[in-house]
Parts: sequence; structure tokens; C-alpha cells
Amino acid sequence: MAVSQTGDATGMYNFYAFPVNVGGDFFDYPHIGVGVDAIYVGSNMFGGGEGRLFAFEKAAMYAGTPAASETQFLGADSTPQPMKIRGAEPADGKHFFIASRSGVGVFELYSWDDPFGANTLVDEGSLDLPASHGVAVGFGIGSPQSGGSSINSIDPRGLDFEYRDGFGWLTNLVSCNPGAGTVNCVQWGQIDVATASVEQAGVFGTDGDYRIFPDLAVNSCGDMMVGYTKTTSSSFPGIWVAGRQAADPPGTMQGEIEIKAGEVAFGSGRWGDYTGMAIDPDGLTFWYLGEYSKNIPNQPSWGTFVGSVTFDNCVNDGLFSDGFEAGDTSRWSNVSP
Repeated sequence: MAVSQTGDATGMYNFYAFPVNVGGDFFDYPHIGVGVDAIYVGSNMFGGGEGRLFAFEKAAMYAGTPAASETQFLGADSTPQPMKIRGAEPADGKHFFIASRSGVGVFELYSWDDPFGANTLVDEGSLDLPASHGVAVGFGIGSPQSGGSSINSIDPRGLDFEYRDGFGWLTNLVSCNPGAGTVNCVQWGQIDVATASVEQAGVFGTDGDYRIFPDLAVNSCGDMMVGYTKTTSSSFPGIWVAGRQAADPPGTMQGEIEIKAGEVAFGSGRWGDYTGMAIDPDGLTFWYLGEYSKNIPNQPSWGTFVGSVTFDNCVNDGLFSDGFEAGDTSRWSNVSP
């Protein structure tokens, strides 16, 4: 793990290595969240029963001194996601996690308090998103693309857990039927972490469109933006985003815009398992690192593309975006809805 020594991410870092192969189990699918008193990581431990949480001593790592670590086991609950704190930190210092449980949209909410003191892990309760939004959902299905084979959409594990002003936000991939047949859809939910309850939830799906591997973030106005790959039988896999504002009716989304068009049929069945949406320090700008099918000579594959998206002045004036190729400084034109 590398921890920045200052507020300048291009500056110097403190480097740490921690053993995570507890009992010889295989450590996989790690996800990170910075808490009040620790840097937290969730992982799947294959061969050891599945989900495990790790806490690393944040103050020591920031100071560049020897750092302690602690761990907690979640049993069969898989792919634990530590919350990513945006804005004010939780007042009581608890750090919250979600983990996938039985069912396509059912997650377990955990809190971990004072890992280097009392070290208390609490199962706060279950979060049933389909019971909240009322849409029938299932496991993801193969996603078609123009001129190529179907893309493997993997499973409905939780793909992120964002915290803003007392609420956690999560998203995952599901299948749904918007009316003309089953497609892959984006499921999302807003969670009241104090009561372990679903504040609102929704499913974003349209006929003939397959949306896979979503990730979301929430700005300082309480507006949410989710990014994903979208593909159809007549298009290549490209990068899209859709959003909702805090004043929108519960469970609803506004329209979507394309960030980067796919260029060619993807050459292999397995798409990348995760993408990344983050909020800028300005509290307004969403940065999305997504995946699209890139025309690499003699080896069609996915490419990564970074784009920024905002709600104009945090009011319903629409969306605008710009972007750049990962590792490239060339710009492309603004895009309107």
C-alpha cells in the first residue's frame, strides 16, 4: 500500500506491505476505503469461506511509522465493499461495509468500530433492494455486441459503497425485463446507515440495451451519477453515464449520455469486472474511468477512457462532459445530451 505524504498526489509516498493470506487462503477482489481511524480493505478469501475485512493503522501510515493491522471474518458474505467517505466523516467514527448475501439484490450491512481498541464488528442488518423498488431482477445474462460473441456479465456482486451525509449508496449489475425481453440493467440503492434500511432504490433498464459493470458517486448536492458499459446487438461496447438529482422522484433516473463509443467487436468473452466513478475535491465534478471496446490492431480488446461529467451548477440544467484517453493528453469535444 502507498500513502501520500502530503496533499499532493504527485509527491512522495510512504510504502507498506501487509500479509493478507490469512490461513493460506487466496486473497482476491480487494477494495479500499479510507475511514476516520483506519484504511480499510475488503476481500474474498477463496478456500477460507469468503469475505474478510482488514484495517490498517491510518495515522501511523500517514506519519511514515510502523503500522498495525487487524482483520475480521464475515463468513459466507462475499465481496465486502468498505464505504468511500465523501464530505463530512461519520460522527461516531464507525466505518460501514456492504457484502453480497443470498439473492440478487440482498446485501448485508456491517459496521466496524475502533479496530485498534475495542475492535467491534456489528452485523447491522440486511438490505433488500428488490423489495424496495419492486422490479423483478435476476443474475446477469450474456450481453450481445455487433459482429461478435456475447460478453460474459459475471454476477450481481456489489460494485461500490459510497458515503455522503449519513447515507451509503451502492450499485450492481442485474437482469431485468423492461417490456420486450430480458436485458442487463443497473440496480442502485440509497441506504440509511443509521437504521440499516433502504431509503430508495431503483433499476435502470431499457429494451434492447445491455448495461454492465456500473459504478456510482454522489456530489455535494446529493446528486448521483452512475457509469457503465452499454452494448447492443447493433453496437459495440461503449461508455455511458446516467444520473439523478436529489429532488428527482425516488427511485428514478434521468437520461443517459455517451462518454466514449465502442470501436470494434470485443475479442474475448470476459469483460472487466469493475469500473470507477469518483467525485472531484470540488464536490461537483464526477470522474469516470470506464471500459470500451478498443480497435487495437490484430488484438481487439477493451480500452480505458477517463471522462468528467457534472450537473450544471447542481440544478436541472442538464449534463456536459469531456474526456481523455487514459495516458493521453489529447482532448475531445464537449458532448451535450
